[in-house]
Amino acid sequence: MRFKASHFEILKGIVVISIIAMLFSCKNDIRTVTALSGTDSIPDLKAVSITVWQSDTGEVKSKFKAPLMERYESSNKPYTLFPKGLHIQFYNNDGAIQAELKADWARDWTKQKYIEFKGQVIFQNFEKGNKLETEELIWDQKKESISSEVKIKITTTNDVLFGTGLTADEDFNEYEILNLHGNIEVEDDNVKK
Repeated sequence: MRFKASHFEILKGIVVISIIAMLFSCKNDIRTVTALSGTDSIPDLKAVSITVWQSDTGEVKSKFKAPLMERYESSNKPYTLFPKGLHIQFYNNDGAIQAELKADWARDWTKQKYIEFKGQVIFQNFEKGNKLETEELIWDQKKESISSEVKIKITTTNDVLFGTGLTADEDFNEYEILNLHGNIEVEDDNVKK
């Protein structure tokens, strides 16, 4: 018995064999798949309702709370995401709350020592009586500074200041407002005549 195959049947057989060979020769390395997809959609670590206390030589320095934390270690630039916001309280040497920071969203670039805060961001220094409100804030821990390039509002004991853009030390003791507008109380002694 002779078997005759048409060119179409031969071509169809070659295609089927090629597809089967490709399927069995593939291997899925999670880092390769993540790199090709360009997303870090699955966190390596996820924690719900966290509270972290930081202390130094037995004295509490800060208290950190977040409803959700997601850590992405597989990325080229690992980061920790707080998609539902966070609340940090900073304590002075007497154990009193010196300052606090609240944000609707945050991303901590741990290796770069750089944290982004977004949404409704409020930073208060209770000792100085200053309150900063903005929609975006950057905390550069290497430079020990905070900055913003969007609209800001600063409330002090005497003034309410508005502007677009800000640079400040990380304790919010000294700051510079870019594109300032608002009412400022000035003593007569400080006015040049």
